[in-house]
Amino acid sequence: MRQSTLEALETRIRTADRLAPAASTSEEATFLGRLIGALDPRRLILFLSTRGPGMSMHDIVANCADGVLVMDAQGRVQSANPAAERLLGQPAADILGAHFFDLTATASFQPPIHGLAEMAAASRPVQIEITRPDRTTLVAGVSVGRIQGRRKEAFVATLHDVTELSRREAELKLARDQAEAASESKTQFLANMSHELRTPLNAVIGFSEIMHGELLGPIGTESYRGYSGSIHDSATHLLAIINDILDISSIESGTPKLVEELHEPTQLCRSVVALVVGRANQAQVALEVMVDPQIDQLHADGRMVKQMLINLVGNAIKFSPKCGKIEIKVAPTGDGQGGMIFTVRDHGIGIAKEDIPRIMKPFEQVETAFSRNHDGVGLGLPLVNSMARLHGALFTIDSELNKGTAASILFPPYRVKARPAAPAPTATHLHMMSLETSGAVAKPRIRAAE
Repeated sequence: MRQSTLEALETRIRTADRLAPAASTSEEATFLGRLIGALDPRRLILFLSTRGPGMSMHDIVANCADGVLVMDAQGRVQSANPAAERLLGQPAADILGAHFFDLTATASFQPPIHGLAEMAAASRPVQIEITRPDRTTLVAGVSVGRIQGRRKEAFVATLHDVTELSRREAELKLARDQAEAASESKTQFLANMSHELRTPLNAVIGFSEIMHGELLGPIGTESYRGYSGSIHDSATHLLAIINDILDISSIESGTPKLVEELHEPTQLCRSVVALVVGRANQAQVALEVMVDPQIDQLHADGRMVKQMLINLVGNAIKFSPKCGKIEIKVAPTGDGQGGMIFTVRDHGIGIAKEDIPRIMKPFEQVETAFSRNHDGVGLGLPLVNSMARLHGALFTIDSELNKGTAASILFPPYRVKARPAAPAPTATHLHMMSLETSGAVAKPRIRAAE
């Protein structure tokens, strides 16, 4: 924009010089003076040194909205326009002959070692807080240029008032710092409270297990056994929520450390299935695991990877219909880059496209008649997203209402390590089928084809 403005200015002045130099009015000078205020001093100097006779440059500079100071080689001010007088809060008589740095040097701005020459070589303006004689202050953006092609070296400086801009930037920085401090305090509070709650909850869980199992003798009243089971289940559920809060707090505060090791994707999936198959049985949902036979090893934090998959499979179980199927698939990314992708796909209620960004935020849930029948505080997916980012991985959700959801974690190539030379494994296909029985809950049936 600065270059196009300069070109328009040069064209206008040169046209006026060539066609109608006598028609240069004070209004023209005022307009051009405002344009000059937006120019880099070097281009201004170049224009001043090459323009022909005609319009009075004095009129243009006098009407410039920005301050313009011309200094000799020693830095003494030789001329100052009215805008410079206004910005510096001094009349021209006090400015002329004074050193440029005497007018601008403050506690926050000390002159560079090589003086004006160093400022002229700078690629961007310097912001200086100037204190006027009446003790008022302003922030000026100062640019310095060197005047070439003359017998004696000289410099020209432009001063642009950026006080309002600087004030807004300071307000934004203060607001950002306050928001970060509030977020850090919230995270620390949640972490401290979670630790305080977890200790008594473990005691509640332990004693309720003893009561429910009648390890110290019969309870005596049958209904109490049911109550102890409810206490155990409720405390376990609350402890799981607190653990999620602890994980989120730890990630947001930047304290988690990855315990990275090489892991077999097949074994990771087996471990996850073993932990969630009970819920799948209860929901009468089938789990199917498919691992590509050519897949390499994953270099990652095994606990976090399993936690991510448990959260995704748990969500899929929660929102799948009875007799539905959930697919857990591990394969190369397919783009030739060498990454690895874990995908959990269900055929449940799905998520509207516009709701996907919202559910990636902590404590956010999509409110539907179906979701209201299920527990949860909205930490599962945000936790997966945070853990994926810690690994440099990308977490994505592709969903359509009433058709299902595919949640994927794409690990980058540097997380994938080639396995030692050995016979290539065949495809692993695990089929976990829920069983309906009358009475006791049946154990899951595992069929593996290798």
